[in-house]
Amino acid sequence: MKLRIHENTLRLRLGEKELARLAEKGRIESSLRFGSGDRELLVYSLEKDGGIRGISADLADHRIRIRIEPDEADRLTRGEEETIAGGHPVGGNGSLEIRVERDLLG
Repeated sequence: MKLRIHENTLRLRLGEKELARLAEKGRIESSLRFGSGDRELLVYSLEKDGGIRGISADLADHRIRIRIEPDEADRLTRGEEETIAGGHPVGGNGSLEIRVERDLLG
């Protein structure tokens, strides 16, 4: 799973193996290590969540968690959609744009 962050846009690109794992398990996770300590790790995950509408993200304890409603995740994993996108409100009048995409190149 590839993570791209640019200004207030967060994008995940999923290959076929990750899409299959999301379809089967309902959740996928990756991490990026910055150093040897436990606090030098960034974990990011995508999970199906029947309690939300659309797409949402949160950050806590060095973890970025992106949640997506199951019907949208299923359309992505079945290949009916190439991209799921939405906005998530942040402080002030801003928003975080979130995109989850099929990685057509693998």
